[in-house]
Amino acid sequence: MRALFAALVFSLFGAVSVAQAGGTVNVSFVAPQQFTDAGNSPFDRPGNLKTLAAFLQTLGPQVLADGQVLDIAVLNVDLAGFVRLTRHGDLRIVHNGADWPSFDLRYTLTAPGQPSQQREEHLSGLHGGHRVARHDIREPLRHEKQLLDTWFRQRFGAAAR
Repeated sequence: MRALFAALVFSLFGAVSVAQAGGTVNVSFVAPQQFTDAGNSPFDRPGNLKTLAAFLQTLGPQVLADGQVLDIAVLNVDLAGFVRLTRHGDLRIVHNGADWPSFDLRYTLTAPGQPSQQREEHLSGLHGGHRVARHDIREPLRHEKQLLDTWFRQRFGAAAR
């Protein structure tokens, strides 16, 4: 009975480690002080960029194959909406169409035993069409995360391999 229990425990740990296997994403920002719109103020920008980098890094293990490494250089960020000054502080307003976020990215994808792939892309809110949002309406940078999520899965998901 103990042997059966031990085998079950080890098989569960094995399944967990296989589920967590995947690729790695490294993110850098090129001249972030020159980005079109990375936040409402100089104080918001570092936090927003850190949030976007962390989000992209979480996609690596979910989408990339084991051993793949994706290096992303963010060349420009333009967050969704525009800033309106109010007496209660800055407020970001998002309407439709022209207010969607956009990114300029350069990336290199490497995998063991395969040639590296390099590309530069411009992403905008209409990239990939309209999809049901995966992110909570109260989540900060949800429009940007949705755009990056859609692009990442389309570009690097299983169907893209």
